Amino acid sequence: MGEPAFKRKEYFEENKIKVFSSNYALYGDISRRVMKELERYSDQIEIYSIDEAFLKLSQDRKEEISKIAKKIKKEINRNIGIPVSIGIGKTKSLAKIASQLAKKSKDNIYIILEEEREEALKKVEIKDVWGIGRSYEKLLKKVNVLTAFDYTQLNPYWIRKHLTVVGSRLQYELKGYQALDLEKDIKNKKTISIARSFSQTQTELEILESIVATFASRAAYKLRKQNGYTSLLRIFIHTNPFANKEETYSKHIEIKLPVPSQSTPEIVHYCLQGLRQIYKPKLKYKKAGVILDKITIEENFQPDLFDSVNREKEKRL
Repeated sequence: MGEPAFKRKEYFEENKIKVFSSNYALYGDISRRVMKELERYSDQIEIYSIDEAFLKLSQDRKEEISKIAKKIKKEINRNIGIPVSIGIGKTKSLAKIASQLAKKSKDNIYIILEEEREEALKKVEIKDVWGIGRSYEKLLKKVNVLTAFDYTQLNPYWIRKHLTVVGSRLQYELKGYQALDLEKDIKNKKTISIARSFSQTQTELEILESIVATFASRAAYKLRKQNGYTSLLRIFIHTNPFANKEETYSKHIEIKLPVPSQSTPEIVHYCLQGLRQIYKPKLKYKKAGVILDKITIEENFQPDLFDSVNREKEKRL
């Protein structure tokens, strides 16, 4: 759980920790380069967030999987200069479990095949399982479900009743059966929308900036996949409309780009600019979203003579 840096000022001073301002346009550009690198290893990829992606590998033997994981890690570090951790499993949920364990492993790579599945699941607390929020965590602990493995042993009918079909899919995935496929991109969308409700309300602008930057990066990636350019951005945030004792607030803003773009840094920059204009301090925000509109496909894109950005060079990058 993150918290505002100013609240830990004394701790930073005592431990000689230097704090730098966020640079989400830079993060977005690094993210784009990492995802482009990943596309070299698979044509089936889903960008899940600004710093996370799923991809399908054709290899199935552990030695081959380990070799390709090490190669991906080495190439990203060499070409982009950032370290990554890699988790591999038969399903998306097992890959998420593996990615958590990878962060603590010696080489930051963790592979879960069927023979290691139960042992791996026993290492992960239920609160750290993908899709288990605070309310579900409390419910599951009441029935003595403390680890991901415990969750796989629950009665499927009980899960369906209390955690809905989403919980059932999670159990199925943790048992090694695929229930969630990679998110497919639909070609030539007229608008691209990335939005999400938060499991916990957010108050701090910096946290909302991180969320909106992630959404903007994912949207820009989808835009490029359909060879599109956007000229209009919509950014929105709102509080919980059903919170009786709290101030409700809902606001959106439209930003017309000076030149149609598919650039991650540029789209992130303008989305954050819009967020800062509609953000009100001290409110508890429940949802945010980014919408790319007025999309033109590449064949119909008309360059602007006064555009200061070299679009061809940027695209090659």
